[in-house]
Amino acid sequence: MHLGNNCMAALVAQGCSEIRWLATKMGAKPTTLSGLSGSGDIMLTCFVNLSRNRNVGLRLGSGEKLGC
Repeated sequence: MHLGNNCMAALVAQGCSEIRWLATKMGAKPTTLSGLSGSGDIMLTCFVNLSRNRNVGLRLGSGEKLGC
């Protein structure tokens, strides 16, 4: 995705809000989401090019079909 820094920050903030909403509806503890296993993992996935989750997401977003 070729987004500016402000747009990317807004997108991540909205995504975090939606994750928090869904996770608490499913019984997650809010402290889990704000800790390393929650926000730390999200930041890694969103911003670090070495993240496997990020790379798969970028590939899927560009229309690539992933085989089994």
